[in-house]
Amino acid sequence: MRISRYFPVFLVCACVIFADAALVTINETIDISGFSTTPSFVSQTFSLSSPVTIASGDQVDMTVNFDPMQRLRIDDSGFADRLYGWLNGAAAANFTISNADITLHGFSGSPGTSNTFSLASQSAGTAHIGPSFTNFLNSGEYVEFSGYTVTYDVDSIAPSPKEFDSIWLVGNQASLAAVPEPHQYMMFGSFCLLGLIGRYGRQLPQMIRARLRPEN
Repeated sequence: MRISRYFPVFLVCACVIFADAALVTINETIDISGFSTTPSFVSQTFSLSSPVTIASGDQVDMTVNFDPMQRLRIDDSGFADRLYGWLNGAAAANFTISNADITLHGFSGSPGTSNTFSLASQSAGTAHIGPSFTNFLNSGEYVEFSGYTVTYDVDSIAPSPKEFDSIWLVGNQASLAAVPEPHQYMMFGSFCLLGLIGRYGRQLPQMIRARLRPEN
């Protein structure tokens, strides 16, 4: 079998590419209580604990949790529903990503909705990087969540590498979802307990006597 004289060069280039590829992991908690959702649109950046550098060939795994007792709701009520899980940088970057998924944490929603949405590929050319999910709900559907995880492969980015210093969360048809206060959970538990007592309280003496009655 003849081996091309260019094979060693190809092998060296391939090794360099895969050696440079990295898994970029981000885990942040943000406070969305200051969101202004009028008219049903949110767009806000949140500084990362430390900037990250992303290059062509990298994989990104970003988890964003909202502060306790905070939830975001997105509806499809006749207008375009949007959810963008972006990273933001100081300068423009042209990029192509693939195998993008967003998974919603603490998920609830209308029947038939899912907590995971996917994109095969996407390209853009602004200061951000990350997937843009548009019209991912059907008419009348909604989702609520307390955070999200975004994963994707960076097929290319220019310039490479590029630094990103903040999370950019964008949502359309969005609102801050009401979360029950702790005392409301306590009241609900108390009502359940009273209901059980009311149901079985009168039967309890008979149940005890039946247990104590001697067998024939």
